[in-house]
Amino acid sequence: MKKIIATIIIMTLSSCSVPETKNTTSQAPTTVQDVPESVTQPVTAQQRPAKPVIVQPTGDWIDWPITAGNWAYRRDQRGSIALFGEAGEDAMLTLRCAINDKTLFLSRAGNSEANAQMSIRTSHILKRYNAQPTGGTPSFAAIAIDPSDDVLDALTYTRGRFAVELEGTLSIAVPAWSEIARVIEDCR
Repeated sequence: MKKIIATIIIMTLSSCSVPETKNTTSQAPTTVQDVPESVTQPVTAQQRPAKPVIVQPTGDWIDWPITAGNWAYRRDQRGSIALFGEAGEDAMLTLRCAINDKTLFLSRAGNSEANAQMSIRTSHILKRYNAQPTGGTPSFAAIAIDPSDDVLDALTYTRGRFAVELEGTLSIAVPAWSEIARVIEDCR
């Protein structure tokens, strides 16, 4: 029986053959003109994708469309936080009260370069700050705001919306909901 199986295996293996190849060493191209065009084309490294062009809203900021999303309020060991964004996505804007430091931090997703200019526009005030990277993923830039800063009252009493502009990111107009006032009051 073993001889029969061995014979079948040998016959099967011997019936498998590799197609015969021609010896092309003597026919190899000898000049660049003889080389097929596909071989002579330079191989280029993949280019990095270009940075997306940011198309900023135009016209008066009060007329910009409201950015899609909702505010959510939370409390944790560090204090309270209001987060703005779409459900199931990372927040694009946060206002945090660091209760131990009695400091508010406004953070915007996007440009995390040191000293990027961040502007807050309300119906009463325009303030500019130098933002600093937070060091997280996704990247955020943040500004520290003293609880007595008048921009906080302006955020609370603005006419329905405020705008946040950060160099290198899309400027946004967000609704001024009660979650913002709650976080501000937590720090005062």
